[in-house]
This record gives sequence, structure tokens and C-alpha cells, in this order.
Amino acid sequence: MEKELDGKRALELELQQLRKRLTVLKQVEASIKKLREMDIKLEEVEELFSYYLIRVNKSNNDLKDARKEQI
Repeated sequence: MEKELDGKRALELELQQLRKRLTVLKQVEASIKKLREMDIKLEEVEELFSYYLIRVNKSNNDLKDARKEQI
């Protein structure tokens, strides 16, 4: 009977450990999901930055050309 209790306790302990691991894995999964979402947003911001940088360069070139024409 004592062996049965020890076996049951061991199983309960293992079950608790597995539940803790599962909780940690779920937290890691949630963190990975957030990181992926942030990565997508970062890519969008980088694309916008590149677009505006190109626009600024074009505007600067247009201004230079206009100045040259005035001279």
C-alpha cells in the first residue's frame, strides 16, 4: 500500500511539473507571436521610411534643379 502511495505521489509530482512546463511553453509561444507581430510592424515602418527617404531625395533634387534654373 505504501508503494502505491509513493507511486501516486510521484505521478502527481510529475503531473505538476508537466503542467508548469506547459505553462512556460504557452508563455514562450505568446512571446514568439508578439515578436513576429512586432517584426511585421518593423518591416512596415522600414518600408515607409525608405519611401519617405526617396521622396525627400527627389524633392531635394527638384529644389536643386529649380535653383539652377533661376541662376
